[in-house]
Amino acid sequence: MTCSPTCRHFASGLLVLLLGAGAIAQSLDPSALLKPTADSWPTYHGDYTGQRHSRLTQITPANVHQLTLAWAFQTNQPQQIKATPILVNGVIYITTPDNLWAIDARSARQIWRYAYPANDGFHIGHRGVAVYKDFV
Repeated sequence: MTCSPTCRHFASGLLVLLLGAGAIAQSLDPSALLKPTADSWPTYHGDYTGQRHSRLTQITPANVHQLTLAWAFQTNQPQQIKATPILVNGVIYITTPDNLWAIDARSARQIWRYAYPANDGFHIGHRGVAVYKDFV
């Protein structure tokens, strides 16, 4: 049986999901998905309300002009980061198609990286990752 480009894309995405599921994450209690702590961003919208709004209060209209760049992380990949980064227990998870990085949020130190083997898959984009318990 031959597989269409759409079928290959789905199959490679599923394989990345299954292989990536073995990647160890900082532990995330499933109940935290319903009410995440203010200093985490465990889902695409931050939480299940879909507001995409942080409850942190340290940055205000009065002090926003004082913000400066604390660090930058280079993926050295041709693809742009388009998916929402996920933040759990001080670790940021960022993705590009076929790549996943775990980065220390305070220092930008790469903790680990997963790279799916080079393939001819149709890379139109992706939706990023999710963290559940100890799995990414």
